[in-house]
Parts: sequence; structure tokens; C-alpha cells
Amino acid sequence: MPNSGKGRRRPWPERQKQHAPKNNAGTAEQRGIADAASKERDRALADARAAGAVAEQLRGRAAQLAAAARAAGNSAAATGSATAGDPLDVLTDVLGRADARAGELAKYADAARVAGQACERSYDSLTLPAGTRTSPSGAADVQ
Repeated sequence: MPNSGKGRRRPWPERQKQHAPKNNAGTAEQRGIADAASKERDRALADARAAGAVAEQLRGRAAQLAAAARAAGNSAAATGSATAGDPLDVLTDVLGRADARAGELAKYADAARVAGQACERSYDSLTLPAGTRTSPSGAADVQ
């Protein structure tokens, strides 16, 4: 039974022309959203680099303190007691690893937050009426 064309959708170019003005406005707004997200991502990366530098200083200071404690404990080790530096080495190592992992997780969380917020703003720009925006709580606000 041949299809008589009833209930058939219009060809894609015709449908695209029908929505062209909204799509162009949405595309420009989405470009702006993507640019803002890129800048926010760059700020988050700069903050992560700064935090990494501070963490490196903290790890260095912990290593210095462990070395100083080992040096002070060397006189006890020379008399035959247990080595005083082993627990400090373990503590320094655990501190360094925990801090490095926290930095990795923070970078991931920052990237996910920036991407999620950009996605939300992009979706809102396509679905909410002009002059409204979504607040951080998810409720639509009138601007």
C-alpha cells in the first residue's frame, strides 16, 4: 500500500527554515555560554595550579620537618634504639599522596561543575522564555 503522504513530516530543510531565527539566536547565546564556560574553566585551572604550588610547599616543609626529626633522633639510633625516622617517612608519604589525590579530585570536580553549569545555561537558553534564567536552586527567575 503506497504512502499517500498523509501525516508525513516536511523535509528537513523546510523544518530548519521554520526554526531558523530561533536557532540562530540560540546558537549565538550558546556560543557566549561556551566562551564563559571556557573562561571559568581557565580560572579553575589557574586556581588548581596555585593550590598545587602551595601543596608542593607544604610537602616540602613536611619533608624538612621529618629530616630534622630524623637528625634529632639519630643520637638515639646510634645507641641501639629503633629508628626514629620510619614513622615520619610514612607520615610524609601519606600526606603527599593524600594531597596529590585531593588535587586530582578537585580538578575533576571543577571540570564537572563548569561543564554542568554550561550545559544547564545552554539548555535554559533554548527552553526558557526570554528574560528568565535559572537560579542556582533550579527555580526560574525573572530578570
